[in-house]
Amino acid sequence: MKLKHLIKNLLCKVANFNEDLNIENLFFDSREKSCKGLFFCLYGVNTNGENFVTEAIKNGAIAIVTHTKLNVQIPQIMVENTRKALSIVASNFYNNPEKQLKIIGITGTNGKTSTSYILAKLLRGFGKKVGVIGTSGVFVNGKKYSPTLTTPDSTKLFEIFSKMVKQKVEYVVMEVSAHAIALHKVFGIDFTQKILTNVSVDHLDFFETVECYKNTKLQFFETGKNFVVNFDDEVGKYIKQQKTNKTLSYGINPKSDLKILNENCNEFGTKFLVSVNKKIYDINSHLLGKFNVQNIACAIASLVQLGFDVEKAPKIINQIDCLSGRFESVKYGQKFCVIVDYAHTVESLKNLLLAVKEISGKKNIIIFGCPGERDSTKRAQMGKIAGELCDVVIATTDNPASENARRIMFEIASGVKKTKAKCLLIESRKRAIKKAIPLCNENCNLLVVGKGNEPYQIIGDTFVPYSDYEVLKSAIKNSIKNDK
Repeated sequence: MKLKHLIKNLLCKVANFNEDLNIENLFFDSREKSCKGLFFCLYGVNTNGENFVTEAIKNGAIAIVTHTKLNVQIPQIMVENTRKALSIVASNFYNNPEKQLKIIGITGTNGKTSTSYILAKLLRGFGKKVGVIGTSGVFVNGKKYSPTLTTPDSTKLFEIFSKMVKQKVEYVVMEVSAHAIALHKVFGIDFTQKILTNVSVDHLDFFETVECYKNTKLQFFETGKNFVVNFDDEVGKYIKQQKTNKTLSYGINPKSDLKILNENCNEFGTKFLVSVNKKIYDINSHLLGKFNVQNIACAIASLVQLGFDVEKAPKIINQIDCLSGRFESVKYGQKFCVIVDYAHTVESLKNLLLAVKEISGKKNIIIFGCPGERDSTKRAQMGKIAGELCDVVIATTDNPASENARRIMFEIASGVKKTKAKCLLIESRKRAIKKAIPLCNENCNLLVVGKGNEPYQIIGDTFVPYSDYEVLKSAIKNSIKNDK
């Protein structure tokens, strides 16, 4: 595509400009080979892309987008914000596919993946062709294509949109992380609807303060035409007060537009009522836990605002099965309950363990770790919560990355020690699971938490293949075999 078309709606100052220069690739990692590429000098937490332009040119850059004029002999497009520019140019490069899609963006600390899964199932139940983008990967009408970041980088995101247009997708349900908002990955997208699930504390390694993290979430709602927010959440309540005419709220709060009534959660699922527009709907779901009541209500509120006939929703919801790695009960022939869950924040771990307590009075054994290179303040907090709500806590690795795994475990253990729970430290996650199996009987729940359905561990800078499911299956099968 000609450079003049790529930057057609970009506010910029151009030096050494050949408007007919043909660009075949967009890239921002100078190590990539990119024939006839346009290189974006992005500012990172610890790096500045302007320092790597020479390498980018060697690898195929024939023009660059930069914030300051550089001493190089190729065309330079100078802009105020290179990340915003990347989003605009990526959209142009793929012929603005987002304009042909109805895009629903879901943000929040917890519940993004589950809510997007439920909403996509509902939309498909109404006969719509749906694309999903999020932590679990990219899906079109239920078929998985590839894993991604929670919100892919702009170049990948608009490529995905383009493929979805070609597959005649009408609705896209996508997770929008706080990082994506801060880094302008979704800049310029005219969302059909924006949703807030909740805001608690997370990612303080990046945002530094709770206030900064909350304000980043709020930035997402500065523009838009339709908002759905959790009225049991303070940030959701604030958005409703500021954007009254655009916002539909849901929650237990009696002032919610869509009210949750008569919750009843057990080991088989959840039952509750929702009241909206002077009508009451009876919801019966196989999904477990009170947090899924909120997720389901959020998805229904989305449909209401989008103008769907909610009368049909309860039947579709009743047919939705558990999402892989989210409060998922797995059975490999064992006599005790095993639950795999992705919970990796203080609030999500607390919600998970309270839900387990509510539906089962059995002894709880939990295996979990905390990621390296992330907010370290939550490790002791999560250890304390695990100790308060479980009988045995096995601290192990999650994705330690470049951090010392044992230090992370000791930080978790410092919280557990403030409780009466027994605490074990086992660095190998695989060995931790093998150690836990003989401790379990029919009066136990074994909770394997933090990874969900992730198929890897990040150790150093390497993605090492790993699956909680495979380790559990092997350990349980061996245990059953040895008992015979």
